[in-house]
Amino acid sequence: MKYHPILAITLLVFSASSSVPAEEKAPAAPVADPAKDSAEPLFLEGRAFANGEGIPKDAAKAAELYRRAAEQGNAKAQNNLAWLYLDGNGVAKDPAEGLKWLRKAAGAGTAKSQDSLGYLLAKGDRVPKDCKEAVKWLTKAAEQGVVRAQAQVGLLHYFGEDGVEKDYALAAKWLIEAGGKGHADAQNTIGVLNQHGWGVPQNDGLAMLWFMKAADQQHAKAQASLAQAIALGRGTDRDPITAYMWAKLSADSGEATGEVFLSDLVKGFTRQQIAEGEKKVAEYRAKKGLPAPTPKREP
Repeated sequence: MKYHPILAITLLVFSASSSVPAEEKAPAAPVADPAKDSAEPLFLEGRAFANGEGIPKDAAKAAELYRRAAEQGNAKAQNNLAWLYLDGNGVAKDPAEGLKWLRKAAGAGTAKSQDSLGYLLAKGDRVPKDCKEAVKWLTKAAEQGVVRAQAQVGLLHYFGEDGVEKDYALAAKWLIEAGGKGHADAQNTIGVLNQHGWGVPQNDGLAMLWFMKAADQQHAKAQASLAQAIALGRGTDRDPITAYMWAKLSADSGEATGEVFLSDLVKGFTRQQIAEGEKKVAEYRAKKGLPAPTPKREP
């Protein structure tokens, strides 16, 4: 065949234009994962059956759908399925199975599940008590801003029970976080830490302020502690009548420390002081919309 220069150049250009460098080739379309794509609809359908959203409630059907979604890795379904097993709702009660699914959801990073798992383990509620594992999960939830977890992990370090190291500084860190968001138990306990200087600098004024925050939420122990602080002038001016009010509110809730302190306090009171104290109690109850205390039955 005779060599033709024009034909040779044309063939060369055609060949070059049809060859696309590897880095410029369009990426392959992602392959859909049918199982993953179907997990969320299964969860939503299960929740509809669980809550009766537009259909009659059916816990057994909810459990079936949750399980299918949970087995595909849906953390919300794993969490909800766990509670069905823990409560025996729609399935036979099986705490071990419930714990298994709750651990899976917590391990996926779900703060709600981490908090629930840690709380159940800390209390030994429906599952064997394990405070060391509880601290692990509660800390993860606390770091995600869950207030109950912050308070609970703080209290575990405060008491240092069941293999958890007592650490007042670490307790204070988490209790201040939870107390600042309104958790009454945390507020009361950080008040104790400030009062004694455990893990934080000793400060009667701060202690009284934390007791006040909790007491105003009807935390009976904090009310008793606040009464003592005001009666003794620790962090504030002495005010026996206001101390009586807080001690009486605590005692009316059945708090033993409030009852004992009130009994000691009134030994030096006149009838007029007691009347003034009772008036202050009534005014506080009216201001807060609190019902009158239930009279105690005589033995």
